[in-house]
Amino acid sequence: MSAHANLLLFLKKNILQIIALAVLFLLLVITWFFFQKKNVFPEGTHIAIQEEFQNIVRNKLLEKNPSAYNIQFHHLWTETTNDSSQIRAVFSYSFNDPSDGEEDSQVDVKVEGSALINRQSSASAQGEQERWVIGSFKVDKTEMNFNDEVLVLSPTEEGSSEEQTIDLDDLPQGDLSIESSIDE
Repeated sequence: MSAHANLLLFLKKNILQIIALAVLFLLLVITWFFFQKKNVFPEGTHIAIQEEFQNIVRNKLLEKNPSAYNIQFHHLWTETTNDSSQIRAVFSYSFNDPSDGEEDSQVDVKVEGSALINRQSSASAQGEQERWVIGSFKVDKTEMNFNDEVLVLSPTEEGSSEEQTIDLDDLPQGDLSIESSIDE
């Protein structure tokens, strides 16, 4: 038998395996190109937005709550959305807040959420400038952990308030979790 005849015989016997291998290779190429889509914004833009976002949140928090301290960002990442002029920031930060002005008593607050940051281009004498503006800020979850006794005021029958002290050691273990959805 000639080499040509051997090749035809081999192809005839193994045609399904060859087709399966070709399909597998085609799927690998398609998924490679699907996951290697071009990044619309360079990495430097994401880094600059993350740094400025942290500063804005920290400043706004201190503006609204000057007694807050130990502000820490645990997670902050940005990703490009389907809209080519928008970036989504996902964040998690925490801070401590003295409760009722007492130095020994504090509340640990953890906040998780996301924000949409929109690109606005404007023409100027120096050329086109990019500005990034927070379009929406959404808090998905807020957790408050009280480190001391919590004073709860409850109305009495006459309409005045009666103080009740709750010892946290008497409560079931676990975090007090307050969930909210706030758009600012």
